[in-house]
Amino acid sequence: MLAKVAVCPSRPRCAFAGCARSTATWSPLDGLDLEVAAGECVALIGHNGSGKTTAVRLAAGQLRPTAGTVMVAGITLTGAADVPEARARLAFVRTRRCCTAT
Repeated sequence: MLAKVAVCPSRPRCAFAGCARSTATWSPLDGLDLEVAAGECVALIGHNGSGKTTAVRLAAGQLRPTAGTVMVAGITLTGAADVPEARARLAFVRTRRCCTAT
């Protein structure tokens, strides 16, 4: 059962603070600071491997940051118990590029 969480309109719906994600050989995100307000539409644009998908997967709780914090709908994602609460308040739609021959 999900607990009710009051969402403050002045608080961002999604926020990254000093967020990093890295492995021993690769660091797609290093110090991401971003706040997305309720109703705001944001496009993540960058080269291949620049961390766009990693940032979205962090917000969806599919990955954990190696540094910094991620907050979704007022819930700071600090552990596995926080992910279902946040996911219940997040729409995440994956798409695949489709190329057809003409």
